[in-house]
Amino acid sequence: MLKRQTEQFPAAPQSRFSHAWRALRHRNFRLFFTGQSISLIGTWTTRVATSWLVYRLTRSALLLGTVSFAGQIATCLLAPFAGVTARTDLSGVVNQAAPMRQKGSGDDDGVGCAEAVCESSGKETAEGAMPTNAMV
Repeated sequence: MLKRQTEQFPAAPQSRFSHAWRALRHRNFRLFFTGQSISLIGTWTTRVATSWLVYRLTRSALLLGTVSFAGQIATCLLAPFAGVTARTDLSGVVNQAAPMRQKGSGDDDGVGCAEAVCESSGKETAEGAMPTNAMV
């Protein structure tokens, strides 16, 4: 009889960053990562092309800076608020979403949504005080 060799090979040395690629084992993360990469490449291409076009048409460093500033000012202004929002407890918003979907599903004017928000927040409203065409 032939004996089966049970010799084990030594484990490959672990890289410092091998744990960083573990997430790519999951299909959903690979799809997310690929989509975000394509989107980022598109954003970068758009910014470079816009800057190149502005400078080529105007030969003005001032206008080039203005266009670059205009492309980034919204991010600079909204980023601190987004950070604060990420740290807040959003369970109240999630809890209000279910009644809003149930009550506001048949209404086109949004009154059901406004009623759902008032009921879930515990606030009472006077008759006629609720806006009739406003989404809350």
